[in-house]
Amino acid sequence: MGMCIGKITKNNNKYNKNHDNDDNSSINDENNEISLSNEKDQQFLLDDLPSFNQKYTASYIVLGKGADAIVCEGIINENAKQWSGISNSINKVAIKIISLDQPKFISKPSKFVDLNLKGNSIEESKQHGRDGFFGGVDYYRNEKKKELLLKRIKNEIELLRSMNHKGIIKLLDTFENVNKFVMVLEYAHGGSLFDRIMKIKKFPEEDALIVFYNIVKAVQYIHNCNIVHRDLKPENILFKTPFCNDQILICDFGYADRCDGDNLKELLGTPNYVAPEILLQHPYGKSVDIWALGVLLFIILSGNFPFNHSTQNNLFKLIVRSQFSFDVYKHKWNKVSQDAKTLIKKILVVNKEERYTIDDIINDPWMKPYRLESSM
Repeated sequence: MGMCIGKITKNNNKYNKNHDNDDNSSINDENNEISLSNEKDQQFLLDDLPSFNQKYTASYIVLGKGADAIVCEGIINENAKQWSGISNSINKVAIKIISLDQPKFISKPSKFVDLNLKGNSIEESKQHGRDGFFGGVDYYRNEKKKELLLKRIKNEIELLRSMNHKGIIKLLDTFENVNKFVMVLEYAHGGSLFDRIMKIKKFPEEDALIVFYNIVKAVQYIHNCNIVHRDLKPENILFKTPFCNDQILICDFGYADRCDGDNLKELLGTPNYVAPEILLQHPYGKSVDIWALGVLLFIILSGNFPFNHSTQNNLFKLIVRSQFSFDVYKHKWNKVSQDAKTLIKKILVVNKEERYTIDDIINDPWMKPYRLESSM
């Protein structure tokens, strides 16, 4: 997730130490949720869930962490495979542990009146204990917070169980008690798209096409199920293996919801990826995922955000005007085809009625080479 109920996020500081960004708009961890990093707050021990311990063992290898949860690596106990129905080929799993009884971050969305309001930078917001997006962050240790969190968790579980696609992360198991909720998920051996971009800076166009096409096909499936993800970003795109670009998994459906047309109104998203209609408080639907795909393609091809500013208020102004340029990063875009740039322009359209649909993206000329190859 990006905002509201605290989410699993990658601790990306270790990558920033080893990679020099070209400018402040390079992809980094600024969009991450405020997280609790003290080891004493990380709940790896699951002694109070004996049914879990019969089947799985959680390790201390952290895959991601956030305000209310951590994701760690785990293994399936050998004796459990015989009666659990889990394939013998599966050994590692991702274990998402969500705390229900500790005071954590939860944002209280406030009405976004207009785009001329003064806004703090993301850093200033964090220093003051605020997430800086659609309102403040407060501490809760009450049933209301727990109720909201449980609603999100159960909705995510219901959605994951309803889908079956090679590009959607699989939910293998769930456990719960009064203190925590545990989700056992498919393990992605190739890490996240974020990790790869931080390592290689940007994808060559041929590889970018492969990655993007497979992301789009997975999103097409999600939309055909009348579900909108609402938090598509590199951290939520995983690779099944370290070596293949065509085997991706979309994860983190904590902000996903079923939609029937433009019936959603919540102010949700991650700042650099959020669609104009959300900021303008217009009813919305699947179009917000399309916008995020345009931002993703820009990032995959350049390693930079199309919209970026030190203050969120000005960032949002850029977004609602779709004010971006390839000229800012000429050295990166000079070798990118015009077809790729045209596709981005057709996706990042403010008016959602004029914006490309998911089928338009798949049938776009830039996608044709891989579309034909994958159909053979």
